[in-house]
Amino acid sequence: MMRIDHDLLRKVSREHTERLCCEFFPNGKKVKDEWQTGNLGGDNGRSLRIHLSGEKAGLFYDFNTGDKGNFVTAVMQSRGLDFVAAALEIGKVVSIDVSLSGRLKEPDKRASGLDTPPAALLSRLTGIAIINLLSPISANLQPGADTQTNSVVGRTPII
Repeated sequence: MMRIDHDLLRKVSREHTERLCCEFFPNGKKVKDEWQTGNLGGDNGRSLRIHLSGEKAGLFYDFNTGDKGNFVTAVMQSRGLDFVAAALEIGKVVSIDVSLSGRLKEPDKRASGLDTPPAALLSRLTGIAIINLLSPISANLQPGADTQTNSVVGRTPII
């Protein structure tokens, strides 16, 4: 069974509500920040209202029947589709794949650099070598060397 990315579907429905309304409810019209049509069947009228922007973008309310919900519910009811089919239809209209098929469940740490120390990652991104100043070797000191004189008692200083 196909799985849907609910977060992406919600985002797509909210960000493209007007375009989706034009496609799924073509007999409606935009009035201020709402799409108005007769009902979920797409009849002429103004009792069904779909918010086009703001926090309520994609939410609908039918003043005749009291039906309400999100845009996916509107598509399901208007087209007689199940959730997955409605979600895929919405994605198709805006050319965005809302399914989880083919997506990684967990990011590949090696490809993303998540397992790379920050200095090495920064070096890889900038092309500049980052020196770990806490390491005696990278500071060109012998272990146990005095940082002021760069010398160890009984040993020749490193130049």
